[in-house]
Amino acid sequence: DSMFEKNIGESVIVFNNSTTSYNGTALDEAGNEIDAYVTENAKLSITGTEFSDNESAEAVILNSAADFVIDHSSFTGNTGTGFKLSNMSPATMMDAVISNTLFNGNTVAGGGSAIHLIGSNGEFETVRIEGNTFLNNTADMDNSGAVYANSFRSLNLANNTFVGNDRAMYLSSSKAFLVNNLLVENGYDFIHAASGSAVYLTNGNVLGNVTKISAN
Repeated sequence: DSMFEKNIGESVIVFNNSTTSYNGTALDEAGNEIDAYVTENAKLSITGTEFSDNESAEAVILNSAADFVIDHSSFTGNTGTGFKLSNMSPATMMDAVISNTLFNGNTVAGGGSAIHLIGSNGEFETVRIEGNTFLNNTADMDNSGAVYANSFRSLNLANNTFVGNDRAMYLSSSKAFLVNNLLVENGYDFIHAASGSAVYLTNGNVLGNVTKISAN
């Protein structure tokens, strides 16, 4: 098991068939707890990698990214968000994909228990979330979900499965386009759209949730 505390600079970072788990708590320069990874202005590729049982604010955090790809990986049992993208300066996302990845049993106080995305006043291009499975991810606060997005111009979610999460998705000042997603037994409203967010559903299966879509 490895500890990736910090890597800053314009670079390309690749995780391939790796494991990072049971790491202790590390701090970034602002004093925030991080565990597996922090990088700025970098291109990130994660393939075939497991992040499990890490105890911090996030298992993976990516700041001011040029682009990123996460594929055929897993985030399980992390205390904190599985993957967080935080745009610290205006940028245009060139290639941003999360696909064929399992997010299972991650717990966070608020925000996104599986994926937490923060944009910059709509500057980001589309983020694609495709073919992933979200199981039993939980959060303690109402303004949260397995997927959380703030200030994102466009999120495309296709062929994902959401089962047993406190909430499937929470949006703030964002737009989400859902196609062929299966949502079963997610608590609260399965999608909450706040602060002028919009949700578009096509050919999706919405089954067994407490309520459907809510907004404020």
